[in-house]
Amino acid sequence: MKYFHSSDTSFESPEHQALQVEIVRMLYASNVRSFIVSIIVAATLVYVEIGTIKNNILWGWITIFIIIYSTRHFLSRAYYKQQDRDQYSNTWLKRFRIATTFCGIAWGLAGYYFYQASQDMAQQAFMIFVLVGVSGGAVITYAIDSTTAKLFAGSLYILSLPSLLLSANIYSIPMAAMLALYIIYVSISGESIAKKLHENMLMRITAYKQEEKIKLLAERQKLHIDLTPMGVIEWDSNFKVIAWNSSAEQIFGYSADEVMQMHVSSITPLEEQNKVLELMHGLFQDGTTQNKLNQNLCKNGETIYCEWMYTPLKDKNNMVIGLATLVQDKTTAKKNQDEINYLACYDLLTSLPNRRLLMERMEQALISSKRSKSYGAILFIDLDNFKNLNDLYGHQIGDLLLQEVARRLKTTLREEDTTSRFGGDEFVLILENRGEILTNAIDSTQVVVDKILTEINKVYILEQYQHRTSCSIGVCMFQGKELSINDIFKRADVAMFQAKKAGRNGMQFFNENLQPKIEFDASLASDLQGALFNVELVPYYQAQVNHQHEVIGAELLLRWIHPKHGLISPDKFIPIAEKSNIINVIGLFVLRHACHQIKAWQSEKSTQDLRLSVNISARHFGQDNFVDEVKAALNDANCSPHLLRLELTESLMQKNVDDLAHKMQLLKDIGISLSLDDFGTGYSSLSVLRNFPLDELKIDRSFVINMLNNQSDAAIIEMIIAISNNLGMKVIAEGVETIEQETFLRDAGCLNYQGYRFSRPVPLDEFEQQLKLAQPYEIVLANQY
Repeated sequence: MKYFHSSDTSFESPEHQALQVEIVRMLYASNVRSFIVSIIVAATLVYVEIGTIKNNILWGWITIFIIIYSTRHFLSRAYYKQQDRDQYSNTWLKRFRIATTFCGIAWGLAGYYFYQASQDMAQQAFMIFVLVGVSGGAVITYAIDSTTAKLFAGSLYILSLPSLLLSANIYSIPMAAMLALYIIYVSISGESIAKKLHENMLMRITAYKQEEKIKLLAERQKLHIDLTPMGVIEWDSNFKVIAWNSSAEQIFGYSADEVMQMHVSSITPLEEQNKVLELMHGLFQDGTTQNKLNQNLCKNGETIYCEWMYTPLKDKNNMVIGLATLVQDKTTAKKNQDEINYLACYDLLTSLPNRRLLMERMEQALISSKRSKSYGAILFIDLDNFKNLNDLYGHQIGDLLLQEVARRLKTTLREEDTTSRFGGDEFVLILENRGEILTNAIDSTQVVVDKILTEINKVYILEQYQHRTSCSIGVCMFQGKELSINDIFKRADVAMFQAKKAGRNGMQFFNENLQPKIEFDASLASDLQGALFNVELVPYYQAQVNHQHEVIGAELLLRWIHPKHGLISPDKFIPIAEKSNIINVIGLFVLRHACHQIKAWQSEKSTQDLRLSVNISARHFGQDNFVDEVKAALNDANCSPHLLRLELTESLMQKNVDDLAHKMQLLKDIGISLSLDDFGTGYSSLSVLRNFPLDELKIDRSFVINMLNNQSDAAIIEMIIAISNNLGMKVIAEGVETIEQETFLRDAGCLNYQGYRFSRPVPLDEFEQQLKLAQPYEIVLANQY
């Protein structure tokens, strides 16, 4: 057989290897049937020949026959017992062929001995008939393997042939020829049958393998569809479900049996149905793939958000016959995105729009104002003394106040207006459509502002505390896009500070007359960044004297020598610096300069005891490393700490009391003296003086100027002096300009002074020149009056 000429099948195709396995199976499967038929034929032959054939020949053949056929039978049993027999199909085929050849030999021996021994014509004819039947049956039985059939028939004929040729019967030779012809014909026919059988079997094997591949592919596709985390749903042309995987079950809660032939509207909210149906109809028209995020309904009625990818299904004529959809549940992702968007646009504490959303709303308000030609208004609201509440009760109570203020502001305004938290205790309001005439718009805005002030002033219940507060409001009107958002905000901010300066708990509309000042301050803020680098900030010194007119020290004051605007006083540039961290840079510069100047004075006997006072801003003092900066400045200059006096403002006393007292004590431990500047102008209680290690109180000039004409100011000064004496503190008055003021202060018990009566702030060389005079204050007075 041409397919299995080699004992090594490793180079054969998988189909041919499968064919060989199938052939071997069929050969061994036919063995039982062949065995039974052979036994019957052999028994019949023995019955006919018994008495004619010698017993020794007859029983010898029977023995050989039984041994050969039993051996093949046991070979078949061994084949079926081996588990991996298909892997060795070539070996089993060889064994079967050998065993079958011996079976042919057994029948050939029968032909050789039985035909020659029989003299009866009928018995010889019967023998030929048996041989023809056995060989023909074998060829048909083993047609699946023509080699096996040929081996059986060939061995039978070769062994039978000598007996036929040697017989004296005239019919023997023709019978031998006819038997040969028959065997050859049957073998050729068997080979043709085998070839066709092989082809059919190969086709069946190939088809089976293709079917297995298709089945495996289908199973894999089904497994992929079932295991994919995305819902896979197919729809017919009526938008009814025809396929539904397990992920779709998990997303929507419907089983595949429940959902078959269910319309898409069953999982779509009523308000979304028209949009979805229009989309699906459109896909049947243009046949394109689309992605959409839709609201959907679950079996339990829950609304979810799903991302859908729609793909048209087309037939061989390119006609859309259905839709395949991939679905992902995006509910959690959408909630997260909504939360991110909320966090990006809204203040977490008050739930009001934050600065980012405020800018968007403001841009929309400008566009709307331009279109309608109606005025709008921006309100900057700052809570008065909010930090006092935080310091007194803690930030948690402060947060409660902000939340309640936000609620009151929101309920005061219309739905179309915007209430936002700008940051800290600042709120910004946008009022739209206030009218097309400016005066009317201002009047209507004033009404809203009055309502806000009234609401803010009402009592607050913050846990166990009752609290009242007020606010300062700055207003800027706008129409269209005449001004940028930044300019509008700056104007409202300026107006708000004007409201604070006017006494708080009130409002101010932006005044155009303030614009030059705004622009000037803005230019100063920009120029101030490079003032230190360009050595434009110059230290000035103002003498401090005692009641005997002896110079006991000086206060270091900065002057800004601006290249364009000339001399600029601290009253103008220090408030600008305090709005940013540049005040810390300036403060450190002054501190280091003071320490080096003290060191320089210590080298001269006449100035070695001079004390130098330095103003410290609340922002600078609040830095965590402030004490370390002071130590570093002292160490760098190697000066005496007790000659350095730090002047702290009264507003600083409203900060964190414990932290303030701790820092002040650390400074006292170094040897530095501390003075409370501008005492009496702030809001601190007199009792707080007991909590801080102060060395000196400084009477503010506002009291000194009016004390001779204002009994209240005089009483306050006398009270301050009395307090300082009782607490063991020194007291110094600033702003002393006349001898009458000096006399009043001396008589009241204040023995140290600072002011124009003794010296204006002057550069260092002028101050040191004054120190060289015997009576420096007289020289100064002579130059001044």
